[in-house]
Amino acid sequence: MLKDGTDDGTSLLPKEKDGTNSKKRIYLVIDALDEVPLQHSHDVLTFLQELATASLPHLNLLITSRYDSRIEVTLGGASFWRIIPIMKESVKEDIELYVNKFVHDDTRLSKLCKKSITLKELMHEKFVEKGNGM
Repeated sequence: MLKDGTDDGTSLLPKEKDGTNSKKRIYLVIDALDEVPLQHSHDVLTFLQELATASLPHLNLLITSRYDSRIEVTLGGASFWRIIPIMKESVKEDIELYVNKFVHDDTRLSKLCKKSITLKELMHEKFVEKGNGM
């Protein structure tokens, strides 16, 4: 519990039979933090900040996000966060590999793309070029 009486996240942790916090490692993975709706982002970021500072040695957080100034301002200054940037070009290459494999492996789509080079080019443009790392 936090000083203001709100839950600091420790209620989510597994308990031993005697009611004490378990010593088992917990991994919390949050993907696409930047996609949290604007009206909820402050609450979510504040919760993550409090969770990270709650002195929970068995809790490991992994959060993925594209660059977002709200996230950087709220979480970026703390020493316990390690930021590992992912380069847009490497993501683009991964998307291109995926799209090419998907087109190749899907029988109907593969046949359509062989008949129409324009369709294949359009798919490449929409998914790879304009995908913006999505």
